[in-house]
Amino acid sequence: KPKTSPNAITVDTTGLSAYVKHGCISPRRFYHELSKVYAKCSASKLSKPPVSLHGQLMWRDYNNLMAYTTPKFDQMLDNPVARQIPWDDDPKILDAWKN
Repeated sequence: KPKTSPNAITVDTTGLSAYVKHGCISPRRFYHELSKVYAKCSASKLSKPPVSLHGQLMWRDYNNLMAYTTPKFDQMLDNPVARQIPWDDDPKILDAWKN
């Protein structure tokens, strides 16, 4: 997806993300149906993971798995896999950055 623009005026992505997320399309079925389409195409014309649709599905499931199995996945503090960055809350530095 590096060459796509999700906020483009014209459609630049498949638009399937919401359908997969909310269960309207089974990720497993989509993967296998996509495999059938890929089998009919020349391998030289297909993109490779992670850019391909297969790769995007795998990346999606990897992130869902990490979110499910990692305590406090949505936080930095007490998250066992998050890099602990020593943020500075000095008002002078923050003001210098803002202005």
